[in-house]
Amino acid sequence: MSRLCGVSTCAASFRACADVRDAERARSLLRDATETATMLESIDAMQELHVKYNIGTAVDERERIRKTAARVGLGIPEWNDPQSTVLDKYHKQLHEDATEKADQVAAAEAKAKQADDALRIKKA
Repeated sequence: MSRLCGVSTCAASFRACADVRDAERARSLLRDATETATMLESIDAMQELHVKYNIGTAVDERERIRKTAARVGLGIPEWNDPQSTVLDKYHKQLHEDATEKADQVAAAEAKAKQADDALRIKKA
């Protein structure tokens, strides 16, 4: 959807210059149009690669391994071992701790901004 918005914006921009008579300006606009088309094609290709190789998606480690194995024609057995359950709990706890710390930092930053704003108001 963002690509369609970008295309319509670019198209509108180039349509606005349809009556340009200066040869140098026309070459410049043509070069810009070519670069824009190349950029949009590259964005499409990059998005396809991201989807194909699960880059930046919220896939857990097991799912990523399963998909990677499937890509080369292999299957993996179900994981029910207690060690991975312990590791999963450990990783979950680490994530929760990091989220809690991030929330604390955000709250401290908000309080500091309020204090700064209050000082600015007093000085003014």
